[in-house]
Amino acid sequence: MGGTWTGGRQVGGKLMQVFSRRSGDWRITDARNKLLPNTDLVLFVDLDTTPPEFFPVPADAFHDYMRPQHVAHWRNRWDVLAG
Repeated sequence: MGGTWTGGRQVGGKLMQVFSRRSGDWRITDARNKLLPNTDLVLFVDLDTTPPEFFPVPADAFHDYMRPQHVAHWRNRWDVLAG
């Protein structure tokens, strides 16, 4: 369970942070404190699937505990980079 955070990266002029998991739920303890200031996007990467699945979530829709149905809503929603 749990996962791994990476540092922020600029993508299309937006600050993105990546959170990956290999199994279990997306459990993020005190996640808001882990986001860098001005983070626009949190990219969840599910490494428990082949091929890996990507869930780009706007930072303002991000919660400390992302239930699977919340993350699933954002699957391959790369349009959030434009918004």
